[in-house]
Amino acid sequence: PFDTGFIERNTAALGAEPQPLDAAAVAAAALQLEEEREVAVVMKAAERADGEARSPWLVADAFSLMPRPALGLPLLVDGERVEARIEWHEAGARVSLPGHDIDEGEHEIALAQGERGTWLALHRGRQTSVALFDPFAVDLDAAAGSGGVIKAPMHGKLIALFVAAGDAVVKGQRLAIVEAMKMEHVLVAPRDGTVSEIAAARRPLDCSATLAMTAGGGATPAARRPGIARPRRSGRKPARSLPTARRPYGRRSRRAA
Repeated sequence: PFDTGFIERNTAALGAEPQPLDAAAVAAAALQLEEEREVAVVMKAAERADGEARSPWLVADAFSLMPRPALGLPLLVDGERVEARIEWHEAGARVSLPGHDIDEGEHEIALAQGERGTWLALHRGRQTSVALFDPFAVDLDAAAGSGGVIKAPMHGKLIALFVAAGDAVVKGQRLAIVEAMKMEHVLVAPRDGTVSEIAAARRPLDCSATLAMTAGGGATPAARRPGIARPRRSGRKPARSLPTARRPYGRRSRRAA
């Protein structure tokens, strides 16, 4: 039956539970990120040329008598660190990921450009977010101590609470479910910590009403598990502001058997 409990009963089928790495999607995005980097190098060389039509600074082809060296690419895949390695051969590029080797043109992937250098790879109905890993990135909310407040996303009713005051939680752990607009909205922990206070009971909630608060500490990073995606409406269309391009990544196109 289709009711407000449908998503909760079918979380695995709807992709609301952690899934294994989609190597084909990550490989496509990795090659796209490397292509962006190469374009940026050429554009920077053009700026250095300062309008000279025959400036040697315009030559940015990295000429070498030896084969092109392999490239290590640190990635952030759906919030998790993943190491990729790109090698170039006569037939094209090969992307190596933990437990996977993906040849260029082996799969057809749809790519959509996201925010802040992120690419969204769409493969077999699943979306994977891929960006270059930035070792200097800082979680400002966690650093400032303001990321521990869990609030209702809209007017609704608290129908399930999975934690109590004093419980240790990890980032992405399910804390509560709020029913609003005929849908169930899962609220997750924004960071590792300990539930310091439960501020709401089973009652109607106003928009942005505080449900719980977490303090730093709790589970160690080694015990952290992947975040749980929030359920979304089936058939939801992607935002129009994201330019999409469907193409087999790389120079050659062939579908996997």
